[in-house]
Parts: sequence; structure tokens; C-alpha cells
Amino acid sequence: MSRLHESYGRLIGPGVGPVERQYEYKATWTYIVTSGLLFGSAAVYLAAKACENNLRLEVLNIELSPLGARIGCWIMASVSLVFVADYAMLGAVRLRSSQRITLSDSCLSIPRSRWSGRESFVPYSEIFKVSVDSYYGARFLRIFFRAGKFILWEAMLARKQDLDEIYQVLTTRLWENQQQPPAPTSQMSR
Repeated sequence: MSRLHESYGRLIGPGVGPVERQYEYKATWTYIVTSGLLFGSAAVYLAAKACENNLRLEVLNIELSPLGARIGCWIMASVSLVFVADYAMLGAVRLRSSQRITLSDSCLSIPRSRWSGRESFVPYSEIFKVSVDSYYGARFLRIFFRAGKFILWEAMLARKQDLDEIYQVLTTRLWENQQQPPAPTSQMSR
């Protein structure tokens, strides 16, 4: 069973223990609708431009022929529609499932994917690196563990300080795991 469940008033997962902190992890409606409208408007504009007969387009100081410009506009309109579909699916996921980040006494719980309501459990002992980075002002937390990595976007959390709290807990757990002596290894007798 991969979902956490309610037990005696505390959230408990399989071998996870009680949840210390829980954070909703989902895109805001403002983000979904604004982005969908932006890319939808771009798709309509580019499709209208592609229908013009005498369209001229210059890309990197190279002027395209009217046919090349129309093909370019149709390609960009199609890409914009792919983004519209992406945001529509993101809205559907928000309606149908709940994603969250949980920190228990023994592990981190993260969504399996952007589209899934299911969770993956990552023991703190499996995490070997965490870092906070930003890309054009958007902050995110990279979590590296033995089975892969997870990128946690600040914009998907309810409060901006949630990213800092999660980072603080994970770096503390990472430091604690590095300070513990290695587990004894059993030697086979001949």
C-alpha cells in the first residue's frame, strides 16, 4: 500500500512512521489558467498569421519565404497547443487527486510524477544530496537519492517559506546520516 492512511489521528505509512510535516504540492489555479490562456492566445495568433498569403518572417537575420513562414507559424501554433493541453491536464490532475510532500521521522514522501496522485517514499538514508537553485527567479529544490532525483518547485507549494523548511529538514537529516558510523558488516565464516 503506497498511500498514507489515517490511523489513530496520525498519518502513518508502510514502515514510515508518523508524519512530522505535510505540505500541499500543486499548481495554483491562477498559474494554470494564466498559462493556458497565454499559450492558447499564442496558438490562435500564430494560426491566424499562418493563414496570411503574403507573410514574411525573419529568424536570426534569415528571411523565410512565405511558405517557410507559414510552416514556421503552424509549427509554433502546434507547440503552443501542446502547452495548452499540458496545462489542461495539470488542471485535471489538480481536480482529481491530491499531491503532497510529507516528512516523517524516517523518510520523505514525494509524488511519483507530475500527473500522479500516488506517492513514493524515500528513506532519509537514501538521500545523498540536496540543493536549492533558481532559474529566472523560479526557485526549486533538487533532491538526489539512490533511485533517482526529484525537483521540488517553490511555485507548487502553498507558501514560499515551505521550500526553505523542507530544505532545512533534509539537510539536517543528510548531516545526521553522514555523522552515523557505518552499519557493521557480517563476515561469512568458512
